[in-house]
Amino acid sequence: MKIPKLNQELSNSLYQYMKKEHLDTHNKITNDEWEDFIDEYQDCFAEKCSELANDLFGEFLIDKEEA
Repeated sequence: MKIPKLNQELSNSLYQYMKKEHLDTHNKITNDEWEDFIDEYQDCFAEKCSELANDLFGEFLIDKEEA
């Protein structure tokens, strides 16, 4: 079975995506409002995820050195 290229890339990556249904579990905003939310916070979300990944990797390296 041939694995699609995107799946191959993601299988060796940290990634996170959040759909409307992940966050807006009570459907408090419209799809248009969700799009506004995405437009406003997408870059910030990516930056925070990158910061967290770097922090976690740093902690992993420290733990590895101490082991």
